[in-house]
Amino acid sequence: MKVFNIIGLTLLLTACAQMNSENPAGEQQTQEKTYWVNSWQRTCQGVGERLCLQVQAVNQNDPKKPDINNWQLFYASIEGFDYQLGHVYKIKVKATQLHPAQVPADASSIRYELLEVVDKKADNTIRLHDIWALTEMQGEPVNRSLLSQNRQDVPSLEFNLTTMQVYGTDSCNRLSGGIEKLGLGHIEFGALASTLMACPEMKLADKFHRALGRVKHYSLSALTLELQNADMETLLQFKKVD
Repeated sequence: MKVFNIIGLTLLLTACAQMNSENPAGEQQTQEKTYWVNSWQRTCQGVGERLCLQVQAVNQNDPKKPDINNWQLFYASIEGFDYQLGHVYKIKVKATQLHPAQVPADASSIRYELLEVVDKKADNTIRLHDIWALTEMQGEPVNRSLLSQNRQDVPSLEFNLTTMQVYGTDSCNRLSGGIEKLGLGHIEFGALASTLMACPEMKLADKFHRALGRVKHYSLSALTLELQNADMETLLQFKKVD
């Protein structure tokens, strides 16, 4: 999380420094910028904890889609931008360097104003932000009766997109870790920490851990989530928990 905070603050400070160097007299200077805006927000730290947009400058070499590895936290507000979760935007904004006397306390020294929504597309990634119970692993249904006899839980995952964390159980032990990549059908987990209990049935738990380590893609349809390998073959199938 600290890395993303540093990157986001650097984005604002760099823009500030660039404008100031071009404007030593302190007069207001404006620039037009084009950004991608991600379909969900991330937790960020300012005066206190809050939610920030995720943005990235549009790459002119590939202007049709954002790079899922290049999102940066955006700490300022964008005047006139009616952001809605579940949509990826391409927007044009006017960035104005304010005179120090015009900058409110704990606010950005750059005012961002929406000029145009160039593109807006629905993105279902936000639907991952929920709890999902395992129904099949590599095509085999989960044996709920056996788990119940052994007093073990059905494997499940809970995704928190605002913190980019995943939590859950492998049927025996609790697990948690970070989501390293996410978006446009791609997902990868970081190292997952686990408790160290021993249970009567460990085969399912072991296979579950191995499968999570191979996950590269996801697919969402209705109340079903599929986690897939690099060849987009389904490893794990889940159902949304009510």
